[in-house]
Amino acid sequence: MQAAGDSGRTANVCWAEVVDVGPRTTEKGSEVDIQAYHGVSGATHQTHVTNLSKAGYGMISLSVYGDPDDAQYAAVWVNRPMPKWSAIHGVDGNAYQAWFNTNVQAGYGASLVSATGSGGDAIFAAVMSKGVGAGWVAHHGLTPSQFNAVNTSAMTSGLRPHSIPRTLIL
Repeated sequence: MQAAGDSGRTANVCWAEVVDVGPRTTEKGSEVDIQAYHGVSGATHQTHVTNLSKAGYGMISLSVYGDPDDAQYAAVWVNRPMPKWSAIHGVDGNAYQAWFNTNVQAGYGASLVSATGSGGDAIFAAVMSKGVGAGWVAHHGLTPSQFNAVNTSAMTSGLRPHSIPRTLIL
């Protein structure tokens, strides 16, 4: 993805990994078990994906940030029933697009998308879920003017932005 006047690199500061946030109480008084972490490598993120998904957690927030050659990941997971999902991280635009197309054909819809870097150097992390249904569109690799045109068309159709990687903010 490209952004006007921005190298596409983010400027987040992370100090340490935090994994077990523990139970939290909802407005209705029930506890929700949440796991969260930040500032981890792609390999550590993959370990969390493997372990937390096996334990019944689903990802509700995902971010990739920093230099694409040393990308860092942050995620929030919740232990509750979730729709079937597919995730990917650490891939370039072409690999992301191929994964995206395959998942759309399998009935998945875009849930979480994050990217760091710009142009051909960008890397992506994303989650797609079953049951997202109709009423969504996704576009990748847009120039700023293309983004504005697509955004205007979507807004006119009653759609609102759901997930816009920071690298695209104009």
